[in-house]
Amino acid sequence: MDLKYDLAIKLAALQIQQKAMEAAAGRPVKISVRQVEKEFGGLSKFVTSDLLHNMREKELRKILDQQIKQNESLASPGEKYMSTLQCKLHYLNLSAEMFSYGGSYFDAELVDNDTEGPSLKKVCLVSFSYTG
Repeated sequence: MDLKYDLAIKLAALQIQQKAMEAAAGRPVKISVRQVEKEFGGLSKFVTSDLLHNMREKELRKILDQQIKQNESLASPGEKYMSTLQCKLHYLNLSAEMFSYGGSYFDAELVDNDTEGPSLKKVCLVSFSYTG
């Protein structure tokens, strides 16, 4: 699989997990791509049109399910699933690895309002998106 597609799959899986956890009100749930497709009206909200057109749906679902299972290893010790905040952090970390043109970096502080835990300071890249 192309590196660009690999990164797109990882980002899509994290976004699917985050949205599924938000829909379940933060309760741990087993996530399946088919269920997410039904609940959110398809994969087009999570996956680039390039991926949708260049891969068969069955293969795309299988790869996303595998990536979601791999992401379970990113959960906090003792937890089976990632929280929405963890999904967002991993999404930002992966996004930070991408090369971009004309972007600006901003200091950001992520605070979890549900717990009184420490906040996390990150650098956020804001860039233009060009679709041709």
